[in-house]
Amino acid sequence: MNQTQSPLVSVVLSAYNGATYLAAQLDSIFSQTYTNIEVIAVDDGSTDATMQILHQYASIQPNMQVHQNEQNLGYIKNFEKGMGLANGYFISPCDQDDVWDTDKIRLMVEAIGDFPMIFCDSELVDENLVSMNKKISTLKNLQTFNNCLYFVTDNCVAGHATLFTKKLFEATTPFNTTIAHDWWLPYVSTFFGGIQYLDKSLVLYRNHTGNVIGAVKTGTNKKTWASRLEKKKQERATAKKRLQLFYDKCPDEFIKEKEIIKQLIISYDSFSLRNNFKRVVLYLKYQSYFLAIKKRTVLYKYIFCLKMFFKMR
Repeated sequence: MNQTQSPLVSVVLSAYNGATYLAAQLDSIFSQTYTNIEVIAVDDGSTDATMQILHQYASIQPNMQVHQNEQNLGYIKNFEKGMGLANGYFISPCDQDDVWDTDKIRLMVEAIGDFPMIFCDSELVDENLVSMNKKISTLKNLQTFNNCLYFVTDNCVAGHATLFTKKLFEATTPFNTTIAHDWWLPYVSTFFGGIQYLDKSLVLYRNHTGNVIGAVKTGTNKKTWASRLEKKKQERATAKKRLQLFYDKCPDEFIKEKEIIKQLIISYDSFSLRNNFKRVVLYLKYQSYFLAIKKRTVLYKYIFCLKMFFKMR
């Protein structure tokens, strides 16, 4: 990192009708032991008191700026807008309803080294910040990653737990709404040195009914057979499009990785007998990449690969 010991970090907060929990998150940001920060809050057209709260904090925090969209962009494009406004050497995305450890930014800046991105663990809590006795590392294998193939079928990097260089962001734009920004960024990061993992839980990741994404599922969701079929159809179409985006972004010099993604795309073309066998073979052969994030037994992973005869992930 060819910067001073305390490079500017841009905390980019995406907000939308988040008045209920927003103050707690902002308090944790402005309590950081790492002080060379700017806070860029972009509201995506809230109809509650979100903007009022943001302006209240900005009125007493000179390093905070507030923006509001004229029309709703959705969380992916809203984050892209905020990151584009960032002046820092590093960017740290921020959700509106979590609470950060006061040392989060300092520890991540100290640990990132020459990696373009770093991420940490998070503790799952309920809406009242009571622990759910789980961390993201309880559910998925978190580690340092150095190959894009880890991310072509799964993701374990939560945006709220990341810090990355502005240069990495610039290499990923424009964001495509088919892929969440916190899946796209780590994928691209593998082409520039990989992703460092900091084995510390530095975020209270609040789970509640208002989560935009990522909430832990606690109840049943009854759907009609027709709606299930339609959902599966949409998921397959999204998976195909996602793989194509991954292939197009993979640099030509990553010959092996690009060829494997190409073969996956071919196998996702249809549920023909040939493609089904091809898909299973690919998953079995490269499961050390495709299933590395899954915290499952060897037997489970083997069965998962066989199930790909009937599925597209």
